[in-house]
Amino acid sequence: YLGRIAKELDSAVGYTANGGRGIFAPPEDGSMERLEHYKKFGEQKKHPEFTCPTGQIRVTVTEDGVAPLVAEIKLFPMGNAETEEEFCFANGIPDYFRRYSEENGEFAMELPAGRYMMMVSKGSEYEIKQFVAEVPANAKAEVSISLHRFVNLTEKGWYVGDLHHHSVFSSPLYPPQGTDYVYDTTEEVAMSMQAAGLTFGALSDHHNVLNHREWEKTEKQEFLPILSKEISTTNGHVLSLNVDEDVCYRIPSEEERTDEYLRNEFIRMTKEIKSLGGHPQLNHPRDMQKAISFNPAYTDIIEIFDTLEIWNGSHPMEEETTNYEAFELWLSLLEEGRFLAATTGSDTHDISLESWMDSFCYLLGLYKAVKQAYDKMEPELKEKADYFFGMIEPQLDTVQKWGKLNLTSGCVRTYVKADERTPKSLLAHLKKGNSFLTNGPILIAEIDGKQMGEQVQLAADTESITVKLTVLANRPLTKLSIWQNGGRKEEIPLPSVKARNGCYDYSGEISISAADAKWVFFEVKDDYTNQAITNPVFFALQKEKE
Repeated sequence: YLGRIAKELDSAVGYTANGGRGIFAPPEDGSMERLEHYKKFGEQKKHPEFTCPTGQIRVTVTEDGVAPLVAEIKLFPMGNAETEEEFCFANGIPDYFRRYSEENGEFAMELPAGRYMMMVSKGSEYEIKQFVAEVPANAKAEVSISLHRFVNLTEKGWYVGDLHHHSVFSSPLYPPQGTDYVYDTTEEVAMSMQAAGLTFGALSDHHNVLNHREWEKTEKQEFLPILSKEISTTNGHVLSLNVDEDVCYRIPSEEERTDEYLRNEFIRMTKEIKSLGGHPQLNHPRDMQKAISFNPAYTDIIEIFDTLEIWNGSHPMEEETTNYEAFELWLSLLEEGRFLAATTGSDTHDISLESWMDSFCYLLGLYKAVKQAYDKMEPELKEKADYFFGMIEPQLDTVQKWGKLNLTSGCVRTYVKADERTPKSLLAHLKKGNSFLTNGPILIAEIDGKQMGEQVQLAADTESITVKLTVLANRPLTKLSIWQNGGRKEEIPLPSVKARNGCYDYSGEISISAADAKWVFFEVKDDYTNQAITNPVFFALQKEKE
């Protein structure tokens, strides 16, 4: 409905007709016109042309000024902006460029001349560098960046990855299955993941396993590719992790479409994945689209899955979002004594975000055009404009901030404590919940030597439990939340600390109640762009000695 309203308002105010930035609108599925549109649009995205004066920026990124580093590079045109809060905008259009340095640590790009706010980062374990760079017209700017790694969790047996990512194999180049406009090759996805600091990744293309041989080739000493496929059903999306075979969901005919059939097809499919040595995961179980959201009526069989994606990178983990609804589903299962380990997945379809920026810039431009024309509108059109404003205005700041800081590969990631970095070991520990979820901070809880996904034995007379928390972040945090069974939640303000070598360290010990303790998990946060959530630590009463 919002889309129809937007088109009607666009026509009424002449936004697109008068040269406004058009919306990304591919032709209908399955047509040759769609395929040709895809190829043309993809070339434009891969090789942008600028009509304004340009210059070149060349960046070299190293770790501590020595070893070349694959890192994420973001360039925000500043235009006339003078403050950091404004830097995402250039003449009212929030375009920016997300790229990465290569294995030699180098990156070069032709850009419109001007001032750019540059952010260079590499996931959770490195400092973030942010500064202003000048790209001169018809000349070259040289920039050298050194990032410091303030902790190396790999050395401690922690591995970090993205379980839900797409590539060109989800695109119309692979009909009839491929329907999404994704241009990134397997190698580009692997590099993008490494730039985000990931040490493993699953490439989960829609409807086919055609990426598997190419994805295997991206393996390196510091990066492990995991085979995967995202299976579309009529009631949700399922990951088939670490399975080479093409496991499929058989779509029922109208006559077959019964509750019994749909349930049994989920059960059959997850059994097949497990029989092949794989790991079935349920993705975004509370999506707004019915076809890709798990039917709430099937919650009684949800434990046929090994893990549950509660935090999808397409949007924040905030109240009144589908991510938060997935979190609440996970929490309700915990309260019932039913544990499915929580995971994240970026669900990235565009590592450089150009398609996302096209859509957002269209809505922003149309919003401004409708605002300008509002006073001269007829009452019926004003009513539609009011609806449009009511839907768009509350989300503009959130969407822009999320896109600027969090969208793309590894924007939400899962850290797993495993015996070794192999698909089998990683997925086995993922299922146990030996993990935490993050879009920035590092958060590890330890009780009596036990960590997330493990069980702590409590004596019957235990009144309080001491928890050792490791909390490290490359941006400041403000609060810690403690979640316990029985609906108990406590929020503790975090102290203000100064960064040391790019790291804000909030680590320490806290005490929690042992009364009726069954499980506890933790969350740290500043806002939705900088937070982490653990899987639970479980408790059991010690058996009395004979």
